[in-house]
Amino acid sequence: MHKGSRLNHSSGRLKKALLYLFGIFIGIILFFCICEAMLQSVYLIRDFKKPKTHYVLQEKYKSPFLYKYKASAIAYPVDTATKINNFSMRRTEDISEVPEENITRILSYGDSIGLGVWMNDGQDYATFLEKLLNQDSSHRYEVLNTARGCCPSIYALHLKSDIMQFKPQIVIMEIELSNDLTDEVLVHYKGKDEFGLP
Repeated sequence: MHKGSRLNHSSGRLKKALLYLFGIFIGIILFFCICEAMLQSVYLIRDFKKPKTHYVLQEKYKSPFLYKYKASAIAYPVDTATKINNFSMRRTEDISEVPEENITRILSYGDSIGLGVWMNDGQDYATFLEKLLNQDSSHRYEVLNTARGCCPSIYALHLKSDIMQFKPQIVIMEIELSNDLTDEVLVHYKGKDEFGLP
């Protein structure tokens, strides 16, 4: 009897400790969800109050999330001036629509990290990757920072036309788990293609 009561007492303490740890875990998750929601709302309020003179909405989809930067312009996605080339991509040089024969073209999609917000021209990861690939190679690579969108579904919508237009051999998508997936919740569009898909 004495041994059994000690065992019951130990298992009761273990249950309490596990419930306590579970409560802490749920509290941490809720804290980060609330922080993310607050940051998203501040970002949306701040962003939608700014005049949108540096990009063009893609009217087919009737969504504020589906846009391209104006071609051959200087854009301000945040407070840093960003050079946009002749095909609405973040790049200081203009490009041809179809890659030259000796060039492997890579299209790069991503959110603010992929775009390189708060970075000066030439400091985004697409530019660094292009320099790295061309460093010791007889073959040339062209990595194009498409600067289109904030989450995977938006990248997919742009890919439909970008692959046909720019003929890349490789496509890279930078997906950040901390906010790209939550951005999916905010995305809405009403347009559909010939297959009934967004």
